[in-house]
Amino acid sequence: MDNFKEIKSKADILNVIEQITKSKTKKQGETFNLECCPFCQHKDCFKINQKEQYFNCFSCSSKGDIHNFVQNFYQLDKYEALKKLAELTNYQLSNHSDKNPSNILIDIVEYYHKNLMTNKTLLDFQIKQRTHSIKSLKLMRVGLATGRLRTYLTKKGYSDKEQLETGLIKSKDGIYKDFFIKDVFVYPHKLSNNIYGHFTIKDHSKKFQYQLSNEYRNVECLFYNQPAFNNNEIILVEGENDVLSLMDAGFKNVIGICGQISEKQLKYLEQWVSESKEQKTIYLSFDNDDPGRTYTEKVIKLLEFDCYVDRLQKELG
Repeated sequence: MDNFKEIKSKADILNVIEQITKSKTKKQGETFNLECCPFCQHKDCFKINQKEQYFNCFSCSSKGDIHNFVQNFYQLDKYEALKKLAELTNYQLSNHSDKNPSNILIDIVEYYHKNLMTNKTLLDFQIKQRTHSIKSLKLMRVGLATGRLRTYLTKKGYSDKEQLETGLIKSKDGIYKDFFIKDVFVYPHKLSNNIYGHFTIKDHSKKFQYQLSNEYRNVECLFYNQPAFNNNEIILVEGENDVLSLMDAGFKNVIGICGQISEKQLKYLEQWVSESKEQKTIYLSFDNDDPGRTYTEKVIKLLEFDCYVDRLQKELG
């Protein structure tokens, strides 16, 4: 049994959550309730099922097992959360402790990126139809799936377990295969230098819509081009191609929300502004359509500081 399975089999979710939150629970039927959810702070919505060993908040939809709770509460990645849980439960991790897959993720990023750079047809699609520059594509390490990642990783010496933990390789009935199908564009989400936290895809044929599950996302990875938060001014846009387009136009500090903006993203933005001694500026540059205007209104309404609403996308055509 590996560390993840063994520690979850021995740790009691009720005791650990009470220990972490320093709060007592109240039994109600088959579940135990916390007065306030540790994540959204709403009352009478956070329930713990001790028998099934999982938690669920009916307000913010946070849910999962004890490892998920520790990971989200302390904002740790999967492997640091394992160490924290071991510390909380006095569990001795085995010598073959599960390792952080930083190296395998770097190899995957470079593999996908090389595929795009050597595929003339689909590279031309990015340059001529999406109008992205080679410089931006290289900077963001945009890649291309070929359906042969499994073969590449095996030749590199990565074990089945290491490959499966990325989420990019799946196994069914003993057969291993790539999660992303051939010829979809892959966008690595970088946290910092050589640290990647997530992958998203775009299918130019619009046939494959399945994104990588958040189960495999580093909990600290909330935005596309997140390292741009190291600057005092940022431009907030919708998706990956919006980020690349503004980079092509000469803007550097562009960050994508990649979908409807979440409470975690809003909280991150608030902390980015409030916890700094220097002035921070956020330009909202969502698409000038109904969804884009909805995002703009939502951000302005929920954030408790001033934002600049710009129409950069409209000006760029």
